[in-house]
Amino acid sequence: MDTKPMLYSYPRADRAYLEQLCTEYAAHLQFVWLERVEETVFLRLDEADYSWPTGRLFGQDMEIRWQRLDGERYALQLLTETIEAPTGEWWIAHDFDDAVDGAMIFLRGEHRAWRRGAKGDEPDEWLEVITPQPLRYPIRKARFAQLAVVHYRHGGMVLVTRMKEVLPYG
Repeated sequence: MDTKPMLYSYPRADRAYLEQLCTEYAAHLQFVWLERVEETVFLRLDEADYSWPTGRLFGQDMEIRWQRLDGERYALQLLTETIEAPTGEWWIAHDFDDAVDGAMIFLRGEHRAWRRGAKGDEPDEWLEVITPQPLRYPIRKARFAQLAVVHYRHGGMVLVTRMKEVLPYG
Protein backbone atom coordinates (compact mmCIF):
# COMPACT_ATOMS: atom_id res chain seq x y z
CA MET A 1 0.00 0.00 0.00
CA ASP A 2 1.29 3.45 -0.91
CA THR A 3 1.88 5.85 1.99
CA LYS A 4 2.28 8.86 -0.26
CA PRO A 5 -0.55 11.44 -0.15
CA MET A 6 -2.85 10.92 -3.12
CA LEU A 7 -5.89 12.58 -4.67
CA TYR A 8 -8.09 10.14 -6.58
CA SER A 9 -11.02 11.20 -8.78
CA TYR A 10 -14.17 9.50 -9.98
CA PRO A 11 -15.80 11.70 -12.63
CA ARG A 12 -19.46 10.68 -12.68
CA ALA A 13 -20.92 8.59 -9.87
CA ASP A 14 -24.56 8.18 -8.97
CA ARG A 15 -25.90 8.76 -5.48
CA ALA A 16 -26.14 5.03 -4.74
CA TYR A 17 -22.41 4.64 -5.44
CA LEU A 18 -21.58 7.62 -3.20
CA GLU A 19 -23.60 6.13 -0.35
CA GLN A 20 -22.05 2.68 -0.93
CA LEU A 21 -18.56 4.20 -0.86
CA CYS A 22 -19.27 5.97 2.41
CA THR A 23 -20.61 2.76 3.94
CA GLU A 24 -17.57 0.82 2.71
CA TYR A 25 -15.15 3.31 4.30
CA ALA A 26 -17.25 4.18 7.38
CA ALA A 27 -14.55 2.85 9.73
CA HIS A 28 -12.23 5.61 8.41
CA LEU A 29 -14.80 8.43 8.47
CA GLN A 30 -16.14 10.36 11.44
CA PHE A 31 -17.41 13.78 10.37
CA VAL A 32 -19.36 15.50 7.59
CA TRP A 33 -19.03 19.00 6.13
CA LEU A 34 -22.05 20.04 4.05
CA GLU A 35 -22.10 23.20 1.98
CA ARG A 36 -24.55 25.19 -0.10
CA VAL A 37 -24.80 28.87 -0.95
CA GLU A 38 -26.76 29.87 2.14
CA GLU A 39 -25.09 27.70 4.79
CA THR A 40 -22.30 25.37 5.82
CA VAL A 41 -22.56 22.77 8.58
CA PHE A 42 -20.33 20.24 10.33
CA LEU A 43 -22.07 17.04 11.48
CA ARG A 44 -21.32 13.52 12.65
CA LEU A 45 -21.09 10.82 9.97
CA ASP A 46 -24.49 9.33 10.81
CA GLU A 47 -26.10 12.69 9.93
CA ALA A 48 -24.73 12.75 6.35
CA ASP A 49 -27.19 14.13 3.81
CA TYR A 50 -26.14 13.38 0.24
CA SER A 51 -28.76 15.71 -1.24
CA TRP A 52 -26.54 18.73 -0.51
CA PRO A 53 -24.69 20.04 -3.59
CA THR A 54 -21.26 19.82 -1.95
CA GLY A 55 -20.00 17.67 0.87
CA ARG A 56 -16.99 16.14 2.56
CA LEU A 57 -16.84 13.04 4.73
CA PHE A 58 -13.63 12.88 6.70
CA GLY A 59 -11.70 11.16 9.46
CA GLN A 60 -8.18 10.32 10.60
CA ASP A 61 -7.16 8.46 7.42
CA MET A 62 -9.08 9.95 4.52
CA GLU A 63 -11.56 12.42 3.10
CA ILE A 64 -14.24 11.80 0.46
CA ARG A 65 -15.51 14.91 -1.34
CA TRP A 66 -18.50 15.23 -3.60
CA GLN A 67 -19.84 17.88 -5.92
CA ARG A 68 -23.31 17.29 -7.35
CA LEU A 69 -23.16 17.79 -11.11
CA ASP A 70 -26.75 17.34 -12.26
CA GLY A 71 -29.66 15.58 -10.61
CA GLU A 72 -28.18 12.50 -8.98
CA ARG A 73 -24.71 12.56 -10.61
CA TYR A 74 -21.65 13.45 -8.56
CA ALA A 75 -17.97 14.13 -9.14
CA LEU A 76 -16.03 12.41 -6.35
CA GLN A 77 -12.56 12.87 -4.91
CA LEU A 78 -10.76 10.77 -2.34
CA LEU A 79 -7.76 12.12 -0.41
CA THR A 80 -5.61 9.80 1.67
CA GLU A 81 -2.07 9.09 2.73
CA THR A 82 -2.61 5.44 3.62
CA ILE A 83 -5.66 3.90 1.97
CA GLU A 84 -5.75 2.48 -1.54
CA ALA A 85 -8.36 3.84 -3.93
CA PRO A 86 -11.43 1.73 -4.54
CA THR A 87 -11.49 -0.39 -7.67
CA GLY A 88 -13.38 0.79 -10.72
CA GLU A 89 -13.18 4.06 -12.61
CA TRP A 90 -11.02 5.86 -10.04
CA TRP A 91 -7.88 7.51 -11.39
CA ILE A 92 -4.99 9.37 -9.79
CA ALA A 93 -5.70 13.08 -10.17
CA HIS A 94 -2.58 14.14 -8.29
CA ASP A 95 0.21 12.61 -6.25
CA PHE A 96 1.93 14.90 -3.80
CA ASP A 97 5.46 15.05 -2.41
CA ASP A 98 4.41 14.87 1.21
CA ALA A 99 1.70 15.49 3.80
CA VAL A 100 2.11 17.76 6.82
CA ASP A 101 -0.05 16.69 9.74
CA GLY A 102 -0.75 18.64 12.94
CA ALA A 103 -2.16 21.92 11.62
CA MET A 104 -5.26 23.34 13.33
CA ILE A 105 -7.84 25.81 12.04
CA PHE A 106 -9.81 27.81 14.59
CA LEU A 107 -13.55 27.68 13.78
CA ARG A 108 -15.89 30.64 14.19
CA GLY A 109 -18.16 31.16 17.14
CA GLU A 110 -18.37 30.83 20.90
CA HIS A 111 -20.67 28.25 22.54
CA ARG A 112 -23.92 29.70 23.89
CA ALA A 113 -23.10 28.44 27.40
CA TRP A 114 -20.21 30.95 27.65
CA ARG A 115 -22.28 33.95 26.59
CA ARG A 116 -23.49 36.53 29.11
CA GLY A 117 -26.79 35.43 30.65
CA ALA A 118 -26.35 31.72 29.84
CA LYS A 119 -28.58 29.48 31.94
CA GLY A 120 -26.60 26.24 31.59
CA ASP A 121 -29.09 24.31 29.44
CA GLU A 122 -28.20 25.91 26.10
CA PRO A 123 -28.20 23.75 22.95
CA ASP A 124 -24.87 22.88 21.34
CA GLU A 125 -24.69 25.95 19.11
CA TRP A 126 -21.90 28.44 18.59
CA LEU A 127 -22.66 32.12 18.01
CA GLU A 128 -20.69 34.54 15.88
CA VAL A 129 -21.62 38.20 15.42
CA ILE A 130 -21.05 38.21 11.65
CA THR A 131 -22.95 34.95 11.03
CA PRO A 132 -26.74 35.32 10.78
CA GLN A 133 -27.50 31.89 12.27
CA PRO A 134 -26.14 29.64 15.04
CA LEU A 135 -23.27 27.38 14.01
CA ARG A 136 -23.30 23.65 14.75
CA TYR A 137 -20.23 21.50 15.31
CA PRO A 138 -20.19 17.78 16.09
CA ILE A 139 -18.74 18.24 19.59
CA ARG A 140 -20.31 18.91 22.99
CA LYS A 141 -20.18 21.99 25.23
CA ALA A 142 -16.71 23.24 24.29
CA ARG A 143 -16.27 27.00 24.40
CA PHE A 144 -14.67 27.03 20.94
CA ALA A 145 -14.09 24.52 18.14
CA GLN A 146 -11.12 23.78 15.93
CA LEU A 147 -10.49 21.67 12.85
CA ALA A 148 -7.46 19.38 12.56
CA VAL A 149 -6.20 19.23 8.97
CA VAL A 150 -3.48 17.64 6.86
CA HIS A 151 -1.72 19.77 4.23
CA TYR A 152 -0.76 18.04 0.96
CA ARG A 153 2.33 19.63 -0.57
CA HIS A 154 4.04 19.56 -3.93
CA GLY A 155 7.29 21.44 -4.52
CA GLY A 156 7.13 22.72 -0.93
CA MET A 157 3.77 24.46 -1.47
CA VAL A 158 0.46 23.45 0.08
CA LEU A 159 -1.90 22.57 -2.77
CA VAL A 160 -4.73 20.78 -0.94
CA THR A 161 -5.90 20.64 2.67
CA ARG A 162 -7.62 17.49 3.89
CA MET A 163 -10.00 17.73 6.83
CA LYS A 164 -9.27 15.29 9.61
CA GLU A 165 -11.22 15.98 12.81
CA VAL A 166 -13.35 18.56 14.64
CA LEU A 167 -12.04 19.10 18.18
CA PRO A 168 -13.02 21.15 21.22
CA TYR A 169 -10.88 24.15 22.14
CA GLY A 170 -11.01 26.01 25.43
